[in-house]
Amino acid sequence: PMDILGNRHGHFDALARLKQEGLIRAYGASVDFSHEIDAVLTHSQSEVLEVMLNVFHQDPLKSLPLIQDSDVGVIVKVPLDS
Repeated sequence: PMDILGNRHGHFDALARLKQEGLIRAYGASVDFSHEIDAVLTHSQSEVLEVMLNVFHQDPLKSLPLIQDSDVGVIVKVPLDS
């Protein structure tokens, strides 16, 4: 849900504190659409995104410039859909 991706509940802040304390190395999110990517990158310091991307689902490509500017890693899920 967008309230989760938008950090309304402060969970990304908690993850950032855990990283700062050395308890985790990195954190990220799994998303499907460009508006979700934009929300995560705007409201967190996520270092990786798992993104649905394939020949049938290419909406995340709209956020490619933001992903590149943010220097975030990308894991593609469902690359061979159907």
